[in-house]
Amino acid sequence: MPDYESLTWPLGMMLPFVKINNVLMNILGWTQDQQRLLVLTGSRDTIMSVKQMRQMALQYRQALVSLIGERLVIEKENAKAEDASEEDCLVGVESSASGVRFAVVEGSGHHLQNDLQWENAANQVLKFLGQF
Repeated sequence: MPDYESLTWPLGMMLPFVKINNVLMNILGWTQDQQRLLVLTGSRDTIMSVKQMRQMALQYRQALVSLIGERLVIEKENAKAEDASEEDCLVGVESSASGVRFAVVEGSGHHLQNDLQWENAANQVLKFLGQF
């Protein structure tokens, strides 16, 4: 291991270091018609699987529903994300229920911006930003 790398970074990955409610409360302009949060993943990510990322998007959606106190529709496919197989997760490549958009870049790994499919990832971000 190089001298400049630290063995403490894996320890930081053991416990959650992001408080979902804090993230959501610092994003302004929530409406039912627009998404304000994008969860973007690569279909070949071996660090954070599509299933894990879909579950994270679901957690943000559920937290948003409880924060704003309204009953927003959570897509059926995402409600079952915990039980879904990897292939099931790829069926709905993009979904946007409850203010949180989830998208998968086919063929990309963990570092979307450095992968061969970086343009596809950038297009997903542009598509997300195009709603504003």
